[in-house]
Amino acid sequence: MIHRSPDVETSDEATGRALPSTSVVVPTHRRRRALAACLRPLLDDPATCELVVVVDHPTSGEDDGTAADVRALSERDARVRLVQVHGAGATGANDAGLRAATGEVVLFIDDDVVAEPGLVTGHARHHLRGEQLVVVGHMPTTVPHPRAPGQFATRFYAAEYLGCVGAWQRHGSEEVLRRLWMGNVSLRRADALRVGLHGDGTFTALRHGDREFGLRCLRAGLTGVYDPSLTSRHAHSRTLEQFRADARRQGAGRVVLAERYPDLVEVADPLTGLPAPLRRVLSAAGDGPAEPVLAGALSVAVRAGGALRCWPVEDTAAKLLRRLEHQAGMRRASRQDGR
Repeated sequence: MIHRSPDVETSDEATGRALPSTSVVVPTHRRRRALAACLRPLLDDPATCELVVVVDHPTSGEDDGTAADVRALSERDARVRLVQVHGAGATGANDAGLRAATGEVVLFIDDDVVAEPGLVTGHARHHLRGEQLVVVGHMPTTVPHPRAPGQFATRFYAAEYLGCVGAWQRHGSEEVLRRLWMGNVSLRRADALRVGLHGDGTFTALRHGDREFGLRCLRAGLTGVYDPSLTSRHAHSRTLEQFRADARRQGAGRVVLAERYPDLVEVADPLTGLPAPLRRVLSAAGDGPAEPVLAGALSVAVRAGGALRCWPVEDTAAKLLRRLEHQAGMRRASRQDGR
């Protein structure tokens, strides 16, 4: 591990110009075991002037020891700083890290992301050559092989991410910000503070907080840059219960996004493309009394498909369950907004 003081200056090999000082912010919540693998390559990069680890403690329950680990690491490496928050969520934790950071550039890395060598240097180099940039690195999801039961969520996530990358490559800068995917993203600290990473806090309990930030960056005149050479690996995992909760929050978040950015976001019907009989069943369930029963039945089918290693059953049931939860979240958000 490299031990440097926070004021070490690094330079761009091509131009000889000093790279902007770069703070790396890592929000973490109950991932003590994975955190060491995330932090190690960031500290090995000479462009990391500061590493701010934001430990988001649960609002109830015992500390899992993450803060103590980070504090011990900070005693060995002066660049490491510990920030502690409670129930802030990913966006709130990133915001706390942004405000604690002192570098000219802030790089946000998720705690389940492992950087390839040179990642921090590559981000810093982009900001040396341009202003008002939101630089997005490559973050493919590691898909386990051979497949095991319960890994459907990771496989869905991996495919969706690659679809998003394809859209960035086809449509360029505006699409990068319209569909911003946090986890390996940098911008100048002054720009992040001006735009406001956390917004009004609405998305703390919802999904799409990163996308909402991207839309605000777009409206503020920033430019999105996707650089596939800034590579990291995403060690994604979700339980069935987390998958369901995510889908419901995604639905609610999409409604709020469309309300705030009607010119940039459309609310798509989550049941589009289903056969008419199935569509009627899911639509009728909504988020009424029948919804928990149908969601429970689909959950049983997901588990049974996985246990039998019948992957088409596991995948199909999980996709229907996600649509059902997505629809329920949308309807609930619409009612709360008075529509």
